[in-house]
Amino acid sequence: MNPKMNILQIKALTGGISTIIFTAASLPISTSAQLSPGMRVSLRFPPVAERGAPPRTIGTGVRGPACRTQDYKNVPLSTMLADSRIPLTALTPENNVVKTLSAHPSIYVYVPKTKDKQAEFRVLELQTETVVYKSQLALSNTPGIVKLSLPASVQLDAGKIYQWQFFVICDPNNREADEGVEGWFERATLSTDKATSIQQVEPGSLEQARLYVEDGLWDETLNILANLRDRNPQAQAAWVDLLDSVQLGALAKVSIIDCCRITSSPTEN
Repeated sequence: MNPKMNILQIKALTGGISTIIFTAASLPISTSAQLSPGMRVSLRFPPVAERGAPPRTIGTGVRGPACRTQDYKNVPLSTMLADSRIPLTALTPENNVVKTLSAHPSIYVYVPKTKDKQAEFRVLELQTETVVYKSQLALSNTPGIVKLSLPASVQLDAGKIYQWQFFVICDPNNREADEGVEGWFERATLSTDKATSIQQVEPGSLEQARLYVEDGLWDETLNILANLRDRNPQAQAAWVDLLDSVQLGALAKVSIIDCCRITSSPTEN
């Protein structure tokens, strides 16, 4: 249940833009706190230790030969970008562990243009390799960044590690040819002081994102910025800086798309 992956590490393209970095302590704790118009905001993810998760990956054929028509092995990311060839890529921290407070978290994956129209998303409890969620999806509107969320009916336990996997089904009759990416979810808890600070700011705001990023909460931070980025220039800048900080700057300008209607009855424990 834990397939080995052929791995190509993604390299970031970083710009030379000067930024002003704010911490939560430098801003008033207020639901009405606003930054000055035009001020550049930077949210940078803190360094994270390796946890033993599969390295953050670009899809290269999880179980067997890749279904793509082009081989991306040893191709520089800059070349892929110039040719509009960004491959299947997970938006995760560098240690590939998505730390979250949520019992039903999300994962974001860049899905390139593909002739294949089916995918599978599943989550396993890592220690026992028990599948806690699995569904097949119909791909549409690609290329773009896809948000994959666990339903409210699926409750991941605090203190446990879960493995998530996303496969593009290249040949329904030969699942060995699937192309995919994988990583880990880790459910965390907050200290009383941090929980109080988060409750005192506007839900879903940049102020709240700053507090989440301080604790390395990738799921909550990314969800806030993804929700704000298309209607808030400050959030757009923060989204760019966040992805730059984890070596994923090449994906910062890619659209988040409406995708992936469920086509099979989800398996839930």
